[in-house]
Amino acid sequence: DLDSAEVELRIALANYPDSSYVALVGVYLALVAAARGVPRVIEEAQAGLRRVPEAEEHGVPWGNFRALAHASLLAASGRLDEAAATLEGSPPSEHTPILDATSARILERAGRPLSATAALERIRPEAADFIKAHALVTQALMRADAGQADLAHELIEEALDLAVPQAASWAFSGRG
Repeated sequence: DLDSAEVELRIALANYPDSSYVALVGVYLALVAAARGVPRVIEEAQAGLRRVPEAEEHGVPWGNFRALAHASLLAASGRLDEAAATLEGSPPSEHTPILDATSARILERAGRPLSATAALERIRPEAADFIKAHALVTQALMRADAGQADLAHELIEEALDLAVPQAASWAFSGRG
């Protein structure tokens, strides 16, 4: 439930404003705002990204998380070209398949299949099944756009095989 998630994240931010988790909360608030698609909430989340560092800190690629959050907000506002440019301008980050999977979906929606494919190719075979399912759905969408309905169908079935045992629906939501 996105509304509950937003409330809980705002409570965490209010109760722990100096916590090391403030940046993570900022990213999550942006992703929730993008999923909700409410313009006022998107604007607030965009302003909240100031809490997210622009560079890597302690091994966390905050700049990449910030770029993804910003791109998600742009995409939710219908500014897909700007979202794609943001992601394409962000250097790849190792060991963060969640960033690659989510970026690929935005790039696919923006009509940038080459960039989406590049992001998907960075996802390693040992990634979590819900991430691999998300990648397969993105590949299926690109195949469907290319007129390859049979292959798209096979990719969706493969994604379901990975996602169903985990009850992972994120890959199939319109928010991914």
